[in-house]
Formats: sequence, C-alpha cells, structure tokens
Amino acid sequence: MALPLPAAARTHLAALERRWNSSLHLAMLATPLRKCIVTTKVLPTALLVQLKPLRVPPKPESGKTNNTEVMMPDQVLHPKLQAVRRGKGGWICLDAGIVEHARKRGVYKMVSNAAVMLPSTGELVGKQLQERVCQEMELLQKQFGRRRNGILTTQEADETAFEISQQPKDAAHPVFIPEFTDESQQARFQDLLRNMAHTPDSHTYAVRRSPVTVPLGVALYRLQLWTSSLHAPS
Repeated sequence: MALPLPAAARTHLAALERRWNSSLHLAMLATPLRKCIVTTKVLPTALLVQLKPLRVPPKPESGKTNNTEVMMPDQVLHPKLQAVRRGKGGWICLDAGIVEHARKRGVYKMVSNAAVMLPSTGELVGKQLQERVCQEMELLQKQFGRRRNGILTTQEADETAFEISQQPKDAAHPVFIPEFTDESQQARFQDLLRNMAHTPDSHTYAVRRSPVTVPLGVALYRLQLWTSSLHAPS
C-alpha cells in the first residue's frame, strides 16, 4: 500500500501546480500541433496563424455570382467575439516574413487553388493581433475591473508576474512592450491599463500571473513575436 505524501510534499506539489496553470509558455505549448505550410515545421498553434479562404460577396447591382476567394486570417480574434469560420485552412509561422513569402510564392494555393492572397494580409494579421490584446484586456476588466485585488498594478513585477512596459528592460520575468500601428487601438489599450490599475498613468504595469491572466499574456506574446519579425533583418 502506498504511503500518503507528507504535508511538505503536498504543499510543494500544490505550489508547482499553481505555477504550471499560470505559465504562459506551458499554455502555448499545450495548444494543438500543426504543420506550417511554408517551413513544414510542426509547432503549437499559439506560434502559428491560420489563413482560410473567404468568398467575396458579389456586388448587389451586378446580379452575378462571385467565385473569388481571398485568404484571410482566422482564429486570431477572441472566439467569444468572432466565430471560427468553417472550411480548410493553412497554418503559417507567426512571422511577417514567412507570411509574405507564402503570398509571393503562392504557397497558400495548396489550401485553395482558386484563392488569392492580398499584399495587405500581413498588415491585417498584425491589426488582429493588436485587437486580440485589447479584447483580452476588456474581458479582464469586465471580470475584475471593479475589484482592487491587485491583478494589475504599477508596482515592480516579481517572478509571479509579467510586465507590460513602454521601454526595454532587463528582467527575470516576461516583459512585453506592445506596439500598435493603429492609434485608436493604442489609446483603447492604454485606457484599459489605467482603469485596471486605478492610476492616471504609468510607464510600467505588473500583471499577476494566474489562469485568468494567461490568455492576456499569450496574446501579448503573440503580438510581440509578430512585431519582432517585422523588425528582423531581411
């Protein structure tokens, strides 16, 4: 018969379980594995973006059917706010250069030979990633906005938190510096930060890591991964 665990071991395992449930990296690694149609790498979907063909509706005055399909990002925005489209899609590494390579080389044709991929696809992916960050903040605010429970503060972050900052810094914990190309999205995000932290303004915010803040951390990670690829040397 197995002996019961000592109290110290149970406490240690409980602490580990809390850390695992609050880990951004474990949350991303736990997403389904898919193969990038450009690099053929098999990666968690948190590190990929899916493109699906979307049929363009015809002009009402034309009276004709339209068979034109455009490759559009899918499953980037929050599923509570945008339904997942049906149909086959292609997964591509969350990298602006690789997405553009798929467009120029026509790799996306293996998903739909009748589809086209517009030059603005990469820009749309970036804006949707930015919007997802704002959506995660709004959902957090709806759940905790009226409670001063320290889920988001202006204090210095420790190993139990990740930071949202406006300037680079060396730290032992994750630090995210979200870049917004749309001024209205940036203003919205800053307003959400100030409201959640109950402070007029700050350059750095600490977010306590927990299962409810993991989606925000993952959204920030995905946006930063995409932004880094934009600045990478070609």
